[in-house]
Amino acid sequence: MPGKRTWSLFLVLLFLLLGLGAAPGQAAPVYVLITTIPVPRSDDNSVGGAFTTYDIAFFDGSTQLMYLADRSNASVDIFSAKTNTFVGRIGGTGNLFVGIQPQPVNPLAVNNDISGPDGVVVANFGGAKQLWVGDGPSLLKGFDLTQPGSPQLGGTPINTGALPPTRVDEMAFDPRDHLLLVANNAADPPFATLVDTQSKSIVPKGKITFDGTNADGHNAPKATNGIEQCQWSPRTQKFYITVPEVNGPGQGPPNANQAPGGVTVLDPVTMTVITTYTFPGTDPNQTPSTALALNNCSGPQGMAVGPAPQILIGCNGGKFQAADRPTENTRPGPAAAPVDRAPAGPRSQAGCKRRSSPHCRGR
Repeated sequence: MPGKRTWSLFLVLLFLLLGLGAAPGQAAPVYVLITTIPVPRSDDNSVGGAFTTYDIAFFDGSTQLMYLADRSNASVDIFSAKTNTFVGRIGGTGNLFVGIQPQPVNPLAVNNDISGPDGVVVANFGGAKQLWVGDGPSLLKGFDLTQPGSPQLGGTPINTGALPPTRVDEMAFDPRDHLLLVANNAADPPFATLVDTQSKSIVPKGKITFDGTNADGHNAPKATNGIEQCQWSPRTQKFYITVPEVNGPGQGPPNANQAPGGVTVLDPVTMTVITTYTFPGTDPNQTPSTALALNNCSGPQGMAVGPAPQILIGCNGGKFQAADRPTENTRPGPAAAPVDRAPAGPRSQAGCKRRSSPHCRGR
């Protein structure tokens, strides 16, 4: 029956075989498709039961569960890495999340700035296990994963205050201070918000506006093409957030990110930006990152904190710059030294986070 159809998840499981198919002396990885995971249609699916649009995914290593922001089904889908199966979802009924907007959905008029769900993260501390999800109209929603049905946390949703209301997207959790850093990257100017996961409230003076004026006292740079992925480092006890373009013209594709981007370092306790490592670091009052020249990192977006004192940064390839995935050393000291650099294919949707341009659909 059409109402019972399932659709394959975009994520396929791959098995890494080292050395197969490589020339003698060259151990090249070979990836083999193991399976796909069916994604059932939700009651709130707005695209005829299809699975077409998603945003951030978060993997909780303590439970081996992945949480995916599924805009097609207006839900957060949950997958098990132990069984390679879909195991449930939060939302998908009762319009808990706004889904693809505006509705009825017209593929030529989708506005990602107001769609949801968006960013997701699991906060584990003490006996608490919370799922935090960003939604389209500047709302941060929390759920108690320890309770049957994962009910919403008291005191949520939290309105982060974007005007006009735009999505709450990338976020990271600081387990030492029990703080979330969440980004309203589609706002103009973009801003980040510190949220106390224990009181379920915005920290006083916890809004960090990336407009370069320092009117709020946080010393954030002027982000002219949005802000992107944030992470918390257990080594430095700091938040890191990628900024695709600093003090640039702020144009969309195909002319996005003409000025250097960088990585902003934020102290969660003082709520002060310590510095912004710009690539290659020619902007006044910023810290040069000599490891990452401009032609090696156009529009930094994705980020992961590695097992060594390193941060992996995902970079765009665009009209003006080449595309690499540089890895930056996070050891204390002078400008970071290069520790790894691997080639990457270009991303055709550079600088899409702030816009609803036809070039940016599906983000």
